[in-house]
Amino acid sequence: ASVMPYSAPLQFGLVISGQLGVGKSTLVKKLIQDTGMRLMKSVVTRELEVGEEHEYIHCSEEKFMASWREHKIVLPFHFAGKWYGFRGEDWAVALKTRGVGFVFNVRPYLALIISSVLSNTRPVWLFIDEDERRRRIQARAASRDSSATNRSGIDKDDEVYATLFTQRVSTNNIDIALDQLKQTAAGIDLPLRP
Repeated sequence: ASVMPYSAPLQFGLVISGQLGVGKSTLVKKLIQDTGMRLMKSVVTRELEVGEEHEYIHCSEEKFMASWREHKIVLPFHFAGKWYGFRGEDWAVALKTRGVGFVFNVRPYLALIISSVLSNTRPVWLFIDEDERRRRIQARAASRDSSATNRSGIDKDDEVYATLFTQRVSTNNIDIALDQLKQTAAGIDLPLRP
């Protein structure tokens, strides 16, 4: 794949999704470093895992509910017994730009909702060879994610949404995947992949 110059102007925000272990967090970090895109951090009531501090803001369920009532948290959703949402002030900025310059790392159904509401975002489904994904999950479970190996049912549910994503990027090679994400943010449509 061709490499897009780092100075290419951003035309779209990216709403990244995919199954556990495909490299979402890794690519989001690289996108932020290479392009200056702004991460839409999620506010969560679950405990943060090691290495997640840059993507999530933890708060108690009581504070989450109070913030929701005060309109300080928007788009709340309940998943695996915990609450997730976004800070209202961040969402207001994203609305003004219609998502340009933002990157989200979210569950697939939320990715599709966000990309429907923010017209200048592209939902991107990340995928990888299954053997490599399993290897990553095992390594991740050993180092930071005690729940990673219990996610197969959730991942199967998420996979149903994959066909609705018009942008699909293989993460078998992180550098190529990063280049493809930059091209997508610059407005270059990628060939549709299975």
